[in-house]
Amino acid sequence: MGSSATEIEELENTTFKYLTGEQTEKMWQRLKG
Repeated sequence: MGSSATEIEELENTTFKYLTGEQTEKMWQRLKG
């Protein structure tokens, strides 16, 4: 059970990083545009 909880936590962290990275990219595009 401990391993699955860690997997879920890692997945959440990866998703969060992906979402924030996409938002940052959009902000940069707005600043450039």
